[in-house]
Amino acid sequence: MEFTDLGSWYADTAATYPSAKGNVHPGLARVAPLNGEWYWFGSSGTIATWKPGSPIVPIGSVNVVSHLFAFDRNTYVGDATDGQIYRQTPNGLAPVLPKDSTGTDYAVVGSAPAADGRLLLATAQQGLQYFDGHSLTRAPSPAITANHRINALQQVAGDSYVLAVENFGLFFLDRQLRVVQVLDRSNDHRLAHVRRLVLGTAGDLWAVLSAGIARIDFPSPVSRIEPLVEAGVSFALPARHKGQLWLCADGVAQRGVYDDQNRLLQFTPDSPPNRSVSSLITDPADNRLIASTDVGLFQRMEAHWELMVSGPPWMRAFPLPGTPTRLLYTAADEIGWVRETPSGFVRESVPAPGLGTTFGGRRQPRQQLDPDLPAARGGAHHRLRSRHAL
Repeated sequence: MEFTDLGSWYADTAATYPSAKGNVHPGLARVAPLNGEWYWFGSSGTIATWKPGSPIVPIGSVNVVSHLFAFDRNTYVGDATDGQIYRQTPNGLAPVLPKDSTGTDYAVVGSAPAADGRLLLATAQQGLQYFDGHSLTRAPSPAITANHRINALQQVAGDSYVLAVENFGLFFLDRQLRVVQVLDRSNDHRLAHVRRLVLGTAGDLWAVLSAGIARIDFPSPVSRIEPLVEAGVSFALPARHKGQLWLCADGVAQRGVYDDQNRLLQFTPDSPPNRSVSSLITDPADNRLIASTDVGLFQRMEAHWELMVSGPPWMRAFPLPGTPTRLLYTAADEIGWVRETPSGFVRESVPAPGLGTTFGGRRQPRQQLDPDLPAARGGAHHRLRSRHAL
């Protein structure tokens, strides 16, 4: 393609495919730079090398090219119709895998260096495979690849991988092939159909979609959780309990739901029955999850909520270091302790005129607390010392 000084362009013939090779319509539409050569191929199965200023040199053909890749100074071609892998030789393309040992489900769609010196291959429907130049060995793969087609594999961020799975989205894997991040169709429906992955010059990742192009940062500085909340969310406060995420969103406690790979699938409402929740607090002393409601505090048991202590609406509890059997709390014009006794929890309150309603706070040294006050009061902090509640 030639560009003129007037801002126009026109197509010009750079090289002609040698017709003596028997294929006058080779369809060379894509290029893969490998081992210092430019390998051209298309839908016809024909493969040739060409660089500007050089003639086109056919190297062979397969039924349909699924992927070209390099390993140990050799160039390989994957065939989409039977899953066979061919190695380029001076005499043409030579099959590598035993005859009848593969099928279309073994078609190679992507490759990247493995941590142990082998090559990691992504196959259409046989997950990830290790390749040593002679044979395939199954590698750990996300469970979804057992019944979803893989479209592409790309090394990213130096020592990680990204896997594009059809009708699902993207899996980011570490060097041990463990899933560390997922971007799927719940984040954006267009991610369900990633066709190709290309590493950008600045280390960012480009995804060629069925209808568009996406640029992706990895590791992502932002995780979007709004699409995972069933009823939507306008404001949310996160909490982590026993390794799983919870949200307090719009007066409702939302529990994270995970699959067998410990991947977050969605959030589902899980509040104390008929109660409005204003915050979720984790108590590190005994790994307790506490919900602040309109009638007091509830604690999370194995699979249900249990009233911990009755009290004024929107009590804010604060675990303090060195006080494992009691929690400092604030409420409207009130502070106090929630103590654990042999018969249960009890509340000990102290009036705090002028404190007003609080919206959380920060612990300070020497058992001090800075509660957050409403914006109408300047969002000021009112420092409390725990001895005032004794």
